[in-house]
Amino acid sequence: MLVTAKVDYPLNDFTATKEHNHQVTLAEGASVRSLIINLKIPVGEVGMVVINGNFSNTSSLLKDGDIIQLYPMLEGG
Repeated sequence: MLVTAKVDYPLNDFTATKEHNHQVTLAEGASVRSLIINLKIPVGEVGMVVINGNFSNTSSLLKDGDIIQLYPMLEGG
C-alpha cells in the first residue's frame, strides 16, 4: 500500500532525504510505528500522530492512501 507521510521539523532531519513529504510503500496492515521505523525516525521522538486529519497513535493501522502527519514531542511550559 502507498501512504503519504508529512514529517514536521525536526523529525525530518532523521529521514534519509530530510524532506517533509514522503511517499512510502508499506505492507498491508502496517502500523504507524512501522512507518516511523521505515523513515528512520526514533519512535520516542514522535509526540503526535494525525491520520487523515484525526488524532491517532503509533499503534494505529494504516490503509492505502492514508495521509499521516508526524509531529515531534512538544517542549516548554
